[in-house]
Amino acid sequence: MIDTVMIPISQLRTNEGQIEGVIANPRIILNEEFSNLCQSIEDNPEMLELRELLVYKSGDDYIVIGGNMRLQAMRTLQYRECPCKIIPQDTSPEELTDIMMKDNIHYGEEDAELMKDWVDVADEIAEKEEQEEAKKSISFMLSPEQFKFVKQKLNRINKDDNAEALMQCINQYRQRYGQA
Repeated sequence: MIDTVMIPISQLRTNEGQIEGVIANPRIILNEEFSNLCQSIEDNPEMLELRELLVYKSGDDYIVIGGNMRLQAMRTLQYRECPCKIIPQDTSPEELTDIMMKDNIHYGEEDAELMKDWVDVADEIAEKEEQEEAKKSISFMLSPEQFKFVKQKLNRINKDDNAEALMQCINQYRQRYGQA
């Protein structure tokens, strides 16, 4: 059994054919699909521990044999380290190529009826997430004077400030107008 190891992302390299006898990774991911992959990792980072990068040590670095698109996404998401399975050093170039190809082949076909169920479940999950997000917002009625006060305070809060600045604004509002 090969253990999972956390490897600094700075030591991971996409497979560009650096290993003699191993072809470069032929896959690319662009635009919306890449955004979807990044979002998927943000939403469920634990999946990375279930589907680690497959890497092979080459000098001081590790070449990604399986998971090059995930590596790109983790770089974009500013990960510092990645869960990896290190392929043994005695693995031949032919075996490495075989691993890479099998990791990237999409076997089988989708059952249209079952895929409809998957889409339905995905839609339900998205709807629940939207409802949860909606619960995080608040709304209330303000008089014109109260609105002007809150607007002035919020305009002073820099985008980079944290929730503490917003809490100060709310506390100032409470001092001036009572409990919100």
